[in-house]
Amino acid sequence: MTILGISALILLGIILILVEIFFVPGVGFVGILGFALIILGIYFAYDLKTSYGHISLVTGAVVSFGLAVLAFRENTWIKLGVKSNIAGKTRTEDDLQGLKIGDQGVALGRIAPIGKAKFERNIIEVKAYNNVIENGEKLEIVKIEGSTVVVNKLKEHDSNT
Repeated sequence: MTILGISALILLGIILILVEIFFVPGVGFVGILGFALIILGIYFAYDLKTSYGHISLVTGAVVSFGLAVLAFRENTWIKLGVKSNIAGKTRTEDDLQGLKIGDQGVALGRIAPIGKAKFERNIIEVKAYNNVIENGEKLEIVKIEGSTVVVNKLKEHDSNT
């Protein structure tokens, strides 16, 4: 094997280990293959010429040490991390003040079993345990459990009373 092939083996092994560190969680096939390619490259370098083996071994050790130092620096992970914040919020019981069992509203989209509904000026997420409620159908609050609002579809004769 030529020195170029040996260098390619070692470089491919280092790339596979970096892929294992950054993209594939845990110690798996990719990392083990990368480590094996580095060892194989160093073995072939010693097989070709002893001085090439020494150079490959020292170069591999220096590059591995450099990557380890780079990996443990705080700024490396800050640069790779996601910097966006989640702007959403969870609904609390305070958000449901003013709503009570028996309030009537309209489905804003299909509720099967979860969807959105409008009650007066409030648009909230609701659950329909027993049936599917289609967009625009009238519904009624039957239960409020903490921050969960359970609704049922209004029957036609109920809306006339």
